[in-house]
Amino acid sequence: MGVAEGSSLPGEWYVPDGRAREEAARRTTHLGIGAHPDDLEFLAYPSVLTCYDAEDFWFAGVVCTDGAGSPGAGETGKPDLAEVRAAEQRKAAEIGRYSLVVQLGGASSALGEEAGLVRLAGQLRELLRATRPAVLCGHHPLDAHPTHRRVFAATLRALRELPGEDRPQAWYGGEVWGGLEWIPAPFRVSFAVDDKPLLLSRLIEVYRSQIEGGKRYDFAVPGRLAANATFAEPHEVDRSRWLSHAVDLGELLGEDTGGVTSWVERVLGAHRAVWRSRWE
Repeated sequence: MGVAEGSSLPGEWYVPDGRAREEAARRTTHLGIGAHPDDLEFLAYPSVLTCYDAEDFWFAGVVCTDGAGSPGAGETGKPDLAEVRAAEQRKAAEIGRYSLVVQLGGASSALGEEAGLVRLAGQLRELLRATRPAVLCGHHPLDAHPTHRRVFAATLRALRELPGEDRPQAWYGGEVWGGLEWIPAPFRVSFAVDDKPLLLSRLIEVYRSQIEGGKRYDFAVPGRLAANATFAEPHEVDRSRWLSHAVDLGELLGEDTGGVTSWVERVLGAHRAVWRSRWE
């Protein structure tokens, strides 16, 4: 754990199986970038599950802020909340058999300023270079949480600063604050995550500081996935027990896709077209 002396790579590193940090970075195939401790387990669970028992797939996570400003601290108390949440994230990495987790430990408030966004983008760029994932999971611009949107913006900036060959093949924005069932294809993708139901419970229940503080993620996350599966199709029986939705952000990996605003307008235009077709 920790950054080797003289290394330019940022953050506090934790490799659950004790491999060398460089090896853990090289073997990464799926990377999650979350704003706070616990976001990875919400937005990137399909990738965590894909890699859990696989020999050739490895999930790694990056946590951008320390989460010290969360609304509830439970029995932990506010003074040591950042330390407690960092320890919870490391425990989740052990349970989920992550290749590594990097905690950058920044303050959410710093991302409200341009300098903070630029700094985070630079950190993410170096971590993307070190891991070179095929699949990237993170936040998306439609998320209701302002820090999540800022982390998305920093991630996009980092990706745009990388040459095309160093960018991931796929980029997904997962559900956290707000559901994604209203987004039509091809902008939305869905992943059945039925396998190993106890794994999800174990990962979520790690975050006692949040659950005991009044955020019942242990109920809400499985409930959302179950609702996604049941309400996915009105004229068919459920095809899965749990379904995880994500926004396909792959279009933004290209060089000539324009800004985020134009991309969001295309998503909203597709939604309007679906709505009109139901009433014509």
